[in-house]
Amino acid sequence: MHNCPLCGELTEGAISEGGIKFAICEQCYQDGYQQKAEERKELK
Repeated sequence: MHNCPLCGELTEGAISEGGIKFAICEQCYQDGYQQKAEERKELK
């Protein structure tokens, strides 16, 4: 376990759909994923 570098919450990390493990917590990962999806919609 470690602290998330973004929010400081204790976490084991987040695993993406592709199996990539990130140091950030699941909530920060989901927030970042949503933000990227919205940016892609704006580009279309």
